[in-house]
Amino acid sequence: MSGYFTVHLPSFSLMHVHWAIDNEYWNSIVSHAVTDVYGDPVLYIRIIKLHGNQWIQDQQVDVFGRNNHWIVSIGDHLHGCVIKVMLMTAIEGKGEEIIFESDAITLPLLPENLKETIPVFTQEIHRLNTVVTADEKRLSS
Repeated sequence: MSGYFTVHLPSFSLMHVHWAIDNEYWNSIVSHAVTDVYGDPVLYIRIIKLHGNQWIQDQQVDVFGRNNHWIVSIGDHLHGCVIKVMLMTAIEGKGEEIIFESDAITLPLLPENLKETIPVFTQEIHRLNTVVTADEKRLSS
């Protein structure tokens, strides 16, 4: 299986999420996932944040597509938080399945701090951009 999942912070209030899934893995997802009226798997982006020692759900956005880009608004309440971003689907009879999961991302507290994080995110994206096996769910952030 090959593909990628990236999360960028192009501005202080927006997150850019982009993924591509190869045909073999996409067909595997479609064959097991709950599908919409067009036969496409139900997909969503879930954002969880670290609260104390626990990860709690912050927001969920319905999305679609094997190759896609989405812009997600980051609420003011997330500034300064540690988050993870996941692309997920629902598997019939089993519940939810994580397709891709980012590493932990520390969001800047102030807009001027965003510039300091961009080179780190870019370096990580280039270094960790390829999935080699179907078991690799944690990718670049």
